[in-house]
Formats: sequence, C-alpha cells, structure tokens
Amino acid sequence: MHPTDNPYTPSDMPPQHGPSGTWEFNHSRAIKYVFDNPNWMTNVLLTLVCMMIPLVGPIVVYGYQFEIIESLHKSRGRWYPDFDFNRFTEYLSRGIWVFLIAMIINVIAIPFIWIIAVAGMALIGVVVSALGPDTGPLSLFGTIPLFILIMSCFWMVIAIVSAPFVLRTGLTQDFGEGFNMSFAREFIGNTWKQIAASTIFMFFFSFVATLAGMVVLCVGMYVAIAYLTLVMSHIGWQTYELHLSKGGTPIPIKSSVPRPVHGHHPQPPVKQPPHRPY
Repeated sequence: MHPTDNPYTPSDMPPQHGPSGTWEFNHSRAIKYVFDNPNWMTNVLLTLVCMMIPLVGPIVVYGYQFEIIESLHKSRGRWYPDFDFNRFTEYLSRGIWVFLIAMIINVIAIPFIWIIAVAGMALIGVVVSALGPDTGPLSLFGTIPLFILIMSCFWMVIAIVSAPFVLRTGLTQDFGEGFNMSFAREFIGNTWKQIAASTIFMFFFSFVATLAGMVVLCVGMYVAIAYLTLVMSHIGWQTYELHLSKGGTPIPIKSSVPRPVHGHHPQPPVKQPPHRPY
C-alpha cells in the first residue's frame, strides 16, 4: 500500500493552501489527527512508557516524533506510523541527534535565563523598596506579571530560533546538517510568526489538556503529556510545509520510516445499511 493511500484518512481533510497559495495552518487538525489511527491509544501509551524511561526514553520519543513528521510530509498529512517497540533502536539512533542539538541550544540559553531572572528579581526588589511598606507589596501585582511576560517572550524567541536546527537535524539524521545557517535564516524568515502563534496556542492547550488529565485521578495527566508530544509533531510538520509553500529550501530527508504494507493499518469498521427484506 502506498503511504498516501491510508485507509483511515478522514474524508474531511482541511484545505492545505489558503487563497494566497501559502500553507493554511490548522491547529484543530493537529489536535485531532492522532485519533485517525485506529491504534492511537497504543501509540500514546507506548510514547508515555518511553517518556518514563530515564534519559534514553525521551531520546526515543524524539525519534518517533520525527518519523511522524517524515510520514506526514510524504503522505501529505494522511498517514503517520504506529509506535513499534521492535524499532526501539532505530528511534534511539534518530532521536540522539535531536536530543544533542536541543541540549546545546538549552545550554546556550541558560546564561540568558539567569540574567533575565536576576535582573527581574532585582527590579522587583528596587520597586518594592522605593514605594515603601504601604504601597510596595501592591506593586507586585504589576511587576510579577511583567516579569512572567518577559520570560515568556524569551522562551518564544528560543522556540523560533531553535526550530530550524531541530527540524533539519531530525529529518536529515545528521548532526552537522543541523547547523546549516543559511537554511536557518530562511526558515525563520518564513515561519517565525506562525511559530510564535503556535507557541501561544500550545501553552494554553497544554494547560487545558493537562488539567483535564489531572481530573482522572491525576494519572490522565501523564497520558495527556504523551498525547501533546504527538500534537507537537503535527505542528512541526505543518511549519515545514509552510516554509516550503513560501518557496523555502527543502530539507534533504534521510528516510528510515518503513513503508506501510497492506493490512498493517486495518480499515475502521464500516457501518452497513440496515437490512430491508423485499
């Protein structure tokens, strides 16, 4: 079976391109696509199991995420692979490069985080002491939200800057390829507004999904987190398609996703019309 002939592809796929010819981003599709696969619960639970394995687990999840992104790209959003524990080593070898480049970016960001945090705390202290004991504490209602806003903007910048490096590394499976600066500049120029919007969207949606999971004896919270990693895969794929729709340079993808075979993804049950005796 060809990857684009996915038996569980929904018939109401949203249009891929808007009136301007560029990719039409669809966050609601990112939320729903996980459930198109009849094995979605198994995929989410196996992702959760891996997330609980110290160190190695998150790397494996990285590898599975990029197999999803690759499959969505090649099938135009119609298919993503099941999590296959027999391919644990393949996920690990693919995810290690993504893990390393993400770690490097975080290490570079740490000094800036400390500077912002120390400067913010110092500013709050100066404002409170300058206003005195009567009105100083009230100023916290203004300064603390401002500090949170500044930190949020910083993390948004990190998300925008890191996106091309992480995406290119995961799709090429080459650590050196991830540091292609000309691609990074082009990708950021094409997608930075959408990455910022998606970051805000995921912040609020993650809060709602995690809160809903906590209602289910708190256990559901962990399932929600695993599900959110699959949602992020779809958003990563859509961001790449947006880049391409604006004439961006394609990434030389090194494929490692097995081609689906007939019967690997069974068709969902089809409702039969009621029998009418003649």
